[in-house]
Amino acid sequence: DQRTILKKWVNKDITKVPQVLIPYTEVLGLYNKGLKVPDDVIICWSDDNFGNIRQLPNKTEQQRSGGSGIYYHFQWLNGTTTAYPWLYTTPLALTWSEMKKAYDYNVRDLWIVNVGDIKPAEIGIEYFMQMAWDISDFKENDPAAFLKDWASRDFGEEYASRIAGIMAKHYELGYARRPENMVMYKGRTKKYTYDWFSITNYNDEAQKRVDEYDKLIKETDAIYDSLPVEKKDSFFQMVAYNVKGAALHNKKVIYAQKSHAYGQQNKASAAVYAAMAQQAENDIHELLITTT
Repeated sequence: DQRTILKKWVNKDITKVPQVLIPYTEVLGLYNKGLKVPDDVIICWSDDNFGNIRQLPNKTEQQRSGGSGIYYHFQWLNGTTTAYPWLYTTPLALTWSEMKKAYDYNVRDLWIVNVGDIKPAEIGIEYFMQMAWDISDFKENDPAAFLKDWASRDFGEEYASRIAGIMAKHYELGYARRPENMVMYKGRTKKYTYDWFSITNYNDEAQKRVDEYDKLIKETDAIYDSLPVEKKDSFFQMVAYNVKGAALHNKKVIYAQKSHAYGQQNKASAAVYAAMAQQAENDIHELLITTT
């Protein structure tokens, strides 16, 4: 019994020893079936690994002496293709909505965020931590204002609106389909799925996505080229790396999707798109080398 060990070796008054239970994934089901939790233990509620909080305390649970916390995700590594450990694509608006809701349910004792690779997620980490420090400073329309203020502080007011716009679009595209989830394994009896965006319907929906990313890359490169040299590294690490990584991975998958489809139609363009997909893969490796 863990509490017996804590009483023996830490403090005889077990209520003075900080303790937490995180009803994460299947543990939430056990909790809802009647798992008994001592009243002085913090219950740290979890999201669904994608930023959507699964359950919050009811009125009775809000009265527990241990209080409540949140275990939140900016990345997830689970060994399958639903993981997203590479880039940061969680919209600030989602973080605001979920954490404000948690705060309103008196979840105020412990906030934990799983961030994965720290540098790409630095913007989200700062936003999350500032909310945790003093949520009263945050309003419903704050995410856009936060991005602009952050960009102004770190890169200069003359770039603020453009950088904020780049990141807002990056989050929009990334949350529609996270780059790491562009290819997903659908089970032992099925092949990998990578046709989330149609290359035929909606006037080539997939190509429209590539075009949106190309616009972001063009704007990102223009800002990078005009920044003072002392600001280039941080801009690359927090903005350009995220945008280019997402863009290149989308290109790789979508061009491979087109190559496969056109190959089945015996079109010569299949080879062209195969080469374009391979080039995107090569460019990803170059991007990763740049970060080292």
